[in-house]
Amino acid sequence: MIKEKHMRMYVVRHLGIMLLVAVGGAVSGCNWLLGYGEEVAREQVSAGTPFEVTFTPQSDEPHQLWLAYDVAFQGEDFALQGPFEAAQDGETLGQWTLELATETGPVQGARSRRARNTVKILYEDRGTMKSTVRLVELPSLPAGHPVTIRGDWTTAPGTTANALELVVTD
Repeated sequence: MIKEKHMRMYVVRHLGIMLLVAVGGAVSGCNWLLGYGEEVAREQVSAGTPFEVTFTPQSDEPHQLWLAYDVAFQGEDFALQGPFEAAQDGETLGQWTLELATETGPVQGARSRRARNTVKILYEDRGTMKSTVRLVELPSLPAGHPVTIRGDWTTAPGTTANALELVVTD
């Protein structure tokens, strides 16, 4: 009787450990598949106010630029738009135009969309949406040299940006 009880506890404990490992692996795998590496920088920006975010790469690997957003909107959809650019040592690395809505973008000319942790709620003629969406991949950058991201994003009429965070991952 005691041996059976210990055996069941042993099996349950090990199944629980295996489940935790599987869930952790699945989450890591999803981040890897999305290209969401380790966060290098995360900074809050505001719609309607020009922003400047600086980070220093710790490796020569390409970096990903993401936008974590929380918006409320009237009508069918929301819209965030505006220019942004990245520069290092006075040299422009790229210039883009944000054109983000539920199904479009996030960047003008983008062929695909990568998003994570997306929640959209619609009620009658209004809604909210939260997500983290990949904007662009920055090229391989020399480590130790600061990179500055500048931009000025606005919302369409009927859209309120509750939170916008620019996230850089390696």
